[in-house]
Amino acid sequence: MKSVSTNSRNRVPFARPTLGLTAALALLLCLPLSATVLDNFDGVKTGWTDTLNGGTIVQSGGQFRVATATASGSLTSSRKTSASFAPAAGHTLEFRVDVGTVTPGAGNVNPQAILAWVPTGGAVLANGYSLTLGVGNIRIQKGSAVLYSTTTVI
Repeated sequence: MKSVSTNSRNRVPFARPTLGLTAALALLLCLPLSATVLDNFDGVKTGWTDTLNGGTIVQSGGQFRVATATASGSLTSSRKTSASFAPAAGHTLEFRVDVGTVTPGAGNVNPQAILAWVPTGGAVLANGYSLTLGVGNIRIQKGSAVLYSTTTVI
């Protein structure tokens, strides 16, 4: 039978990394995590200003449905107006959106869904940040500068 020595060579080899990992995780729990949810669409639509241009905007069943008019070039939009947000160094802007469908309307073979953060006084696709999703393309912009763009084959 072999005797077990208590010198440092026979210690469990993973004890120190495990303690270090535990300490790192504990420190992460101390970091402040905050986010502002603009709307989870689970109730009555409040704090939004709509621009219909012949289209419709409906909130129901936890979804926010935007439908443009059938004329090519028409823009239907809704702007969150119940709060004011300003960019700041070190802050993160995060959009979480599920675009269920983008369906071509009469005479429009590539309709566009646009999600944008636009500062007060700015315009969509000219100021702020935007994500454009169409039947055949995806584009991310900062102001009018295209940061990423790709086309897809349908």
